[in-house]
Amino acid sequence: MDARDGFDAIEASPVSALPVRPLARAAPAIALELNQSAYDSLYLAAALAERFVLVTADAVFARAALAHPVYARSVRLLGAQS
Repeated sequence: MDARDGFDAIEASPVSALPVRPLARAAPAIALELNQSAYDSLYLAAALAERFVLVTADAVFARAALAHPVYARSVRLLGAQS
């Protein structure tokens, strides 16, 4: 596979990029509420905006989000039993 094939595979994938600007207010607010990084909170803000569930291997972040009355329904810890 050469570089062109790689780019073609990316373009054909069902993954799409989200603009960050619309999440710029939500992510810091989530970070402050959960006492977590803005970086991690940006993923949760994106999941909330798209009405998806964020699956994370970050147990510290997951525990903080799962303890929150609003964010708990939008986060799952990878490998955890549901």
